[in-house]
Amino acid sequence: MEYLMEPVGPTSMIKKEYTFSWTLENVPYEEVKSGLKESPIFTGEGDEKFQFRLIYHRCLEERLSNLRSETVRKLILCCSNIESEVTCTFDVTIHLDGRKIVSKSCGGFQGNNNLVVHKVYAHSRKDFVWPKKTTVIQCKITLSRSVPTSSEDGSSEDMALEKPAAPGLKFDCLFLEETLSDVKLLTKSGKEIPAHKILLAVASPVFMATFGRERSMPAESSRSSQAVDLSDVGEEVAVEMLRFVYTGEVDDSVASDISKTAELLEAAHRYAIEGLKDKCERMLISNLSSDNVLETLRLADVYKANDLKMRAIHFVKHSINNSEDLDEITNMLLSKTRLVDN
Repeated sequence: MEYLMEPVGPTSMIKKEYTFSWTLENVPYEEVKSGLKESPIFTGEGDEKFQFRLIYHRCLEERLSNLRSETVRKLILCCSNIESEVTCTFDVTIHLDGRKIVSKSCGGFQGNNNLVVHKVYAHSRKDFVWPKKTTVIQCKITLSRSVPTSSEDGSSEDMALEKPAAPGLKFDCLFLEETLSDVKLLTKSGKEIPAHKILLAVASPVFMATFGRERSMPAESSRSSQAVDLSDVGEEVAVEMLRFVYTGEVDDSVASDISKTAELLEAAHRYAIEGLKDKCERMLISNLSSDNVLETLRLADVYKANDLKMRAIHFVKHSINNSEDLDEITNMLLSKTRLVDN
């Protein structure tokens, strides 16, 4: 469990984060055909309780505007003992033999709830379970509460500045697909990547303006304008930018590579995709070290990443105040001089 505090005007947002998982090993159909399988109950520090329930039942479901009887497999997250003024968000991932098959976020609900986080229409016996497989269901819960900020609290440099990624709709099935695609992104390498104008426009005011200008063009010119020049963006960065637009995520390889994260931050800044910019800041914050903190500070300054800048400055101050290795501090400061000279 982790505590976070984020200043928000005259109040602060106090947060508690819990992460737990439920592993199902080779669960046969016979064990679940009765209709219910429950995870252990996970209890938080404040006696909050969370539990997964895997339910199989027949019910009336609306499919294509028609009500019909369906056998449905539902994964439900149950929350209890949560105070009414506390706001909850969750991120759930389901891994099948180490491969992620489901990722879902939801937020903004308050108090005690039973939330359907995954639903599958079970048309055959194999749809009821994942046979002869190891299924791991992981959940991250964030509980938030607003409290007044005192003058002492407001000036504290120890406040955490993490921002949870805003939950939203996901369009995984359209990511990098030609299906319904109405625009191509031309990358630095000359590679064309299919995309969908409506999703790009919603995610980025820059793309919104670009596509808005097409409306004032002659019809023939507008029809021929099916490509957007991203010659300043590499193919890999463009793909990760689109991955975020369509799924709200970026590949794990980017999160662990500072140079790739920096390139993605530049693209997020250039195209004003604020959610992606926040995510890049958090990834860079998680990778802060004495070797990269000054370069990270430079990036924060260039791309107006204020949370990242404050974390980097705090890291430098903490290193100077607590390190007994004078050579390490000297090298760190000298590297700053070299950055300025370059």
